[in-house]
Order: sequence, then structure tokens, then C-alpha cells
Amino acid sequence: MDIKKHNFIFVIVLFLLGTTSVLMGGCQKDYDGQLEIIRNQIKSGEISLDNLNSKVILIDEQIAALQKALEDAETTEEHKKDIQAVLKKLDDVKTELEGKIAGLEKKIADNNEELIGIKETIESLEQQFNEKLLAISIEIQGIDVRLDALDGRVNALEGQVKALEEIRETIQDEIDDLRDKIAKAPSQEQIGKLEKAVGDLTKLQEELGNSITTLTKQVGDIATDVKRHEEAISDAARDIIDINNRITEVMAEHATEFKNLWDAINGIKEQYTKWDEKFEKLTDEFSALQSDYIEKITALEELIKTVEPEEIAKEIEEVKKELNKLSSAVEKNKADILTTSNLVVDVKKQVEALNEIVTEHKQRISAIEKEIKSIQEDIKNLFDRIQSMVIIPQYTGNYVKLETSNESNKTYNLTMEVDIRPFSIAAKIAKGAFSISVKSVEPTPTREVSELPAFSIESVSSNKGSSTFTITASTTMEIGNASIYSTPMNFQVALALDDVSSGTSKNDRLSEYMGVYYVAPGSIDEDVLYKFYENGEMKEELKNVTESISPSILESNCYLRTFLDNGNFMGKSYPIFDSKITANRGEKQVRANEEEDFEVEFSLASAAYSSQASLGLANCFTVSRNGVIAQIKDASAYVKSLDGVKIFVGLQAKKGSVKYGKHCYICVVLKNKD
Repeated sequence: MDIKKHNFIFVIVLFLLGTTSVLMGGCQKDYDGQLEIIRNQIKSGEISLDNLNSKVILIDEQIAALQKALEDAETTEEHKKDIQAVLKKLDDVKTELEGKIAGLEKKIADNNEELIGIKETIESLEQQFNEKLLAISIEIQGIDVRLDALDGRVNALEGQVKALEEIRETIQDEIDDLRDKIAKAPSQEQIGKLEKAVGDLTKLQEELGNSITTLTKQVGDIATDVKRHEEAISDAARDIIDINNRITEVMAEHATEFKNLWDAINGIKEQYTKWDEKFEKLTDEFSALQSDYIEKITALEELIKTVEPEEIAKEIEEVKKELNKLSSAVEKNKADILTTSNLVVDVKKQVEALNEIVTEHKQRISAIEKEIKSIQEDIKNLFDRIQSMVIIPQYTGNYVKLETSNESNKTYNLTMEVDIRPFSIAAKIAKGAFSISVKSVEPTPTREVSELPAFSIESVSSNKGSSTFTITASTTMEIGNASIYSTPMNFQVALALDDVSSGTSKNDRLSEYMGVYYVAPGSIDEDVLYKFYENGEMKEELKNVTESISPSILESNCYLRTFLDNGNFMGKSYPIFDSKITANRGEKQVRANEEEDFEVEFSLASAAYSSQASLGLANCFTVSRNGVIAQIKDASAYVKSLDGVKIFVGLQAKKGSVKYGKHCYICVVLKNKD
């Protein structure tokens, strides 16, 4: 055997131990915001299946390495059995892990409330499979130790056995040769000598046979000894891994201290490097200067030796001339400085003049501020005298009007009539003091609904002969439930007077809140509740028509339809009513063929199960304009069976592109066929 053959086992152990280095995440508090936060964490990669997928890749690499060892001709049958057992465990762990990953991928793809807790589930699975792979790594280490223990001793004993076998074969050849000689021996004396030699060789052969038997037994004893110590070796391997894990935990617990220490060391090293570079630079500069001065001194000494005193005197005179020129330049600079001083005096005078102008403007600003304060006080007095502000509803049910000129124009215009008393005081209030306050009417506002539209005041006009004002406001924000049909909005508005004063003396005024009714383009009688009829042999009024959607509506107030086969009707479509549905303002019943009614347009509004509305469930159905309902998606992610599911269908009276009356609803309850 060769120790290098078992390097693959060491690599496998490293693979398995490597999977234990996993970073854990935190938890999320706010349940209302958990889904949003989890989705953001999935998008950013903070929550991912990368660690679990990497374990599958490592297991595949481990299986490939063990298969290679299994196919090695020199691997013993006993160790092949050990390797096969480990291979089965790895394959089982891989199958289980892939199943878990598939389940998590489905949760992420479904993107619903089941995402809650997915981060903790991933962390738990990582820890669980770390422990399983750690146990397998211990078994692989046991195989590696046994192979290494046998490697040298078995090779040595096998060599000895082989050598003894060769000696025994040689002796056997000599015995056979002697026997041939005995058969051919001419005298009794030679025969006696040869027989003695044969006896000696036979005895030697028996001794060699005994030696071979002893060595063979020793080989068996070694294998038994390895098995006897296998448990102790495995325990030692576990202790080593446990120590490694504890070291990893200590390093993780003190990661911040280690990082700070390492950063400090790196900072010292950087500073040392910088100062070392500066020192080297200064040393180089000093050496250069030293060399330069030495050269200059040497040159000067040589020059002194060669120059005559008369020449030095001439050079001194030239230096004096240069000094005189420099003195003249200094005198000129003095004169320039005096000139500059005069300029400074002029600048100071200009600054003083500017300061006087600034003081004058400050006085004017102070006067304006006093005037503003006086105006604010007047406004406050006006606000104090306002007795009431009442919004006059424009539609039944206390609604004001919201509209847009056409469906493509995203500017929404709000109009309200407000009675403000005393009228004479209110007429003096500027437009800028008015504003629109908005609040949600959702019972439990969600994050999406909480972003309410912000309206800007466009005009405030008084109506002569009355104490009312017409207030118009607009917004360009997208309003979610302003659809192609006229419908009440999910928010209310109030008129506010904003006091311009500050502090505790603020005197803001606010009217009562009023509902908002959106009037879709091309609408007539938008506040009138039309009647709807089923036109069979006789025109019969639909009794279960409502103005709003209520998931808790009783089945007795709904239309039961047996469209389902075993809980669904995937890929099928059915008309909600067998006869044509029409609408009018409420005329008497007439024959169906008189064609006096308006057409009715159907639409899908919502879906609910167990008194809870579900947007995802509603996306599983379609309702055509002529009232045909169809299932287009599998709904098993939301309900086990569609039996009892409520589908809310919108009804709108129309003639061409003009809509008549309020947008109303009926509830269809799905049931299984008998």
C-alpha cells in the first residue's frame, strides 16, 4: 500500500469541516413589516440558499472522490465496505438536503406569508446538515487512520513473507536436486551424505514454514489491533474537531477585538512604513547635501589656491554693486507700501459707507417684520372669529366630488362646497391659509394604503347671496382605487385653515371629514343606484345587489353556482346567469323583448375565503364583460378547495361608452357539482 493513495480522504475531511463555517443572521421584530423586510433581504442576497447549495456541491465532490477510491484495485474488501457505507450516508444526506432546498425555493417563488420565519429555517437547516456532515467526516477520518496504521507494517510483513517464500522455494529446488542425485548415486556412502543433506534442508524448510505461519499470524494480529483501537482513534478525531470548533467559536466571539487589534497593527505598520520612507528620503537628501557641500568645499579650497587676491577684491566690489541695487529695490518697495496704505484707507471709508447701508436695510427689515407680525395677529384675530366650517355633501352618503378630465390625464380635481361663518370674516382670509387634510378610511391601513394623496389648493371663490365657498384642489399622485368606474375612495378629506402664528398660540381650524366619490369620465347619474334585472320569460329584479364589498357576507345573500369538479374548474368557463342582465332607473317590470333597458358590463372585483379577501386568490379567475367566469390559474397555493370561495363581481349600467348609475356588486359562491 502507498500512503499517497489516501490523500483523497484528507481532502474529503477538509470539505466536510469547511461546511461548518457558517454566518448566522438576526431576527425581525415587526410582524406588519416582516414580509416587506424579508423580501428586501431576499432581493439583496442577505437571505439566500447559497450555503445549502454549496453543501450539495461539496457532497457531490466527496462522492466522486470516494468512488475513485472504491474503484482502486489496491483497496481492500474491508475498507471498500467502509467506503460504501459512507457513500450511502452521503447520498442519503444529499437527497434530504435537496428536498429541503426545493421546499425553500417554492416558498421564495410563492412570495406569500409563508416567507415569515424563512431566515430562521435556513439557519436551522444549515446547522442541522453541518452536524450530519461533521459525523460523516469523523467516520472518514477513522478510515484514513486505519489505512495509515496498516500501511507501513503490512508492507514490511508482506515483504518478509515474500522473501521467506522465495527462500523456501529455493530450498525445495535444492531438495529436489538432491533427491535426483540420490537416485543416481553410485555408492552407499554418497547416498548417505545426500540423504543427510536432504534431512537438513527439510528441517530448514519446516522452520521457514513455521516462520511464515508466525508472520501471517502477526499480520492478522495487526488488523485485529487496528480494529481494537478504532474507537479510540475516532474519539480522538472527534476531540480534535471539537477543539477546532471551540477555537472557531472563540474567534467569532472576539472577532471585533481581533479586527480592531489587527486594524491597529496595520495602522502602526502603515505609519512605520511612511516614517521609514521619510527617514530614508531624509537620509538620502542629507547624504546628497553632504556630498554636495564636500564637493563645494573641495572646489573652494582648490579655487583659493589658484585665485589671486586682486581678483577676489574685484569680485567683492561687484557684490557691493549688487547690494546697492538691492537697496534701491527695497526703497521702491517701501514707496509702493505707502501707496497701498492709502488705498487701504479708501477701502475702509467704503466699508463704513456699506455698513451704514446695511444698518438702514436692517431697520427696514425690522419694520417689515413688525408689519408681518401685525398681519399675523390680524389673521389670528380673524381665525378666532370663525364660528364654523361645514362641508356641504354633493352626493348621497356624504361625499364630495373627485374627477379627472379623461382616463389618460393623471391630474385629479377635487371640488367641495363649504359653509364658513361669519361669511364676511371668511371672505378676508387669503387662499394660502386654506389646505386639504386627508385621512384613510381603511380599518387597518397597510403600508401601501398609508401613502395618501396630497392636494394643493387651486382656487377659493365665494358665492354671492350665500355664505358658501367653492374650494377646488388637485393632485398628480396616483390614486389606486380610482378605476374606470365611479366609486367611493378609501380616504376622506376635510378643509383646514392653517394659522400662520407659532408656538402654543396656534389656532388651526378643521372642518369635519367628508367621504370622496370618484366620478369616472363619461359617467351619468353616478350617485343614483340603478336596478338590475335578469331577463328570462319575465324580467326579474336581482335582489342581492350591494353598493360595497363585504367578505363576511352571508351565503343567503349570494348567488350559489355549482361550477366545481372536485374543488376546481381549471380551464373551464361558465356564464354567471343563464339570461341577459339589464339595468334601468327603476321602471316597472315589462317584457324582456321591449329593449328599454341599459346593457350591463361585468368585471372581477375581488375574491374571499373564510371571510378574508385575497388578492392572490382573485388573480386565479377572470370575469368577461358579458358575465362569463373562468378559472385561469391553480388556486392550491391559497385554498385546498374552491368550494365556498366568494367571487365579487362588479355591475355597471352602460350605453356605448357612457356609464349610468353607481358601480354595484354581486357575490357568487362557488360550489361542487352534485
